[in-house]
Amino acid sequence: MQLEGKKVDRRILKTKKAIKAAFIDLIMKNEIDAISIAMITEQADIGRKTFYLHYYDKYDLMDQIIAEYLGQLGLRCDQNKMKCLGFEASTLEWFTFLDENFSLFARLFQSKAATSFRKQFLVFVGEQLRKKEKLVGSAINLEFKLQFLSYAITGIIEEYIMKDYRHKKQDVAKQLSIIVKQNLTL
Repeated sequence: MQLEGKKVDRRILKTKKAIKAAFIDLIMKNEIDAISIAMITEQADIGRKTFYLHYYDKYDLMDQIIAEYLGQLGLRCDQNKMKCLGFEASTLEWFTFLDENFSLFARLFQSKAATSFRKQFLVFVGEQLRKKEKLVGSAINLEFKLQFLSYAITGIIEEYIMKDYRHKKQDVAKQLSIIVKQNLTL
């Protein structure tokens, strides 16, 4: 892996991976406010100084983990576009990704840190909508329409996770596709 032309030391990657895994494990059992840096470092088997070499605090760590997962979802979206999947099939891929990481997303939506996660998710959804080629012309301001759809999609996804509608994945994806298609030309 390289960053700006520099090769990243594998030890750094391994350490960050251990820290992230420890934090995810801890967040599954505790509220974020109850998790201390000491708990993370003990679980990851590293020193506090090592933690602070990589992260400002536990919230920075959480934000980077969220960004990483949303980045993975974004890559899937880009791959689906290249595969020329229809919108409904692409939407189903979103829900498949959510299912694969269901425990983490459920915990993030349930936690006291949900506001931060929800904001990042809203930004991600808005970016994905902006990538769509054509928006249906109307008297509605484009930014208002994008905000409306971003909140609607995020709300539906949160409901899907919080009420565990995994058994209705295809139906939820289809319904969401219909809602979005009414506002976008895909």
